[in-house]
Amino acid sequence: MKDDEFSHEFLKLKLKRIAGYINSADTCGLFKGKERKHIIAQMRSTMDSEYYSAIAECKACWFFNHKLGYVVSTKPAGIEGKSIDLKVGNDLYVEVKAPFEKTVFGLITDNKHEVKLYNCMYNACEKFKDRAKNILFIVAKLAVDPNLIPTQIRAVLFGELKKQFILNSQTGIYSPTGLEYINPTGLFYLKNKKDSEGTKFERISMLIFMGEHGQLYYNSDKDETQLSFIIYHNPNAKNPINLKIFQDYPQLYVNDSGKLKLINGTV
Repeated sequence: MKDDEFSHEFLKLKLKRIAGYINSADTCGLFKGKERKHIIAQMRSTMDSEYYSAIAECKACWFFNHKLGYVVSTKPAGIEGKSIDLKVGNDLYVEVKAPFEKTVFGLITDNKHEVKLYNCMYNACEKFKDRAKNILFIVAKLAVDPNLIPTQIRAVLFGELKKQFILNSQTGIYSPTGLEYINPTGLFYLKNKKDSEGTKFERISMLIFMGEHGQLYYNSDKDETQLSFIIYHNPNAKNPINLKIFQDYPQLYVNDSGKLKLINGTV
């Protein structure tokens, strides 16, 4: 295939994918009511961050409605008269965030991930009710190698892994057991300093990280964007969500022994 033909196919496939997101959002009612004017303005905006924010909500609708088959409604009530982005099924509440960086593609070596995720979590907790199963759905546009995102986000949310050692009573030497435990220094364990009550981010039941990376690629069998979904369960959640609900996707959680466990995937 020639370069110009590939570029044409690339654009067609990208537009098809975006149309799918928008159609799902329309089915869920995102373009109805008083919010219609706002989200259309975002999608037409020349500011990248505004556009990605609107498309992120469409992607969340697509994931929960099209991929998982849930009935999705928009703008359920949160706390203090604020509205949450989506209600999924009977009891899941979803706030969508799209942290955006307009930088050259490459590795980030500072704490941008931690700052951006902290802000996303804090702003979501400003809307989430205490007695609800709350999901923070993040569609990231971050200037990092997509293959490294899971490791980086895991460390930011949970903290670094630490190895367990055992003492050999005869030699006096400590040897690794092969087990790894969480050093609880991540955002899931962080006291929310801005909260007057001094609570943790306990209102967030889980974080779903949607990655759309690589390129649209073309061959005779498969034309689609490479998508990834990774679910991070909050070990301090007031209202945990059962692992079985998202059983087809990679999920990270901390078990009762403090060990980080992964199901359905490799991270």
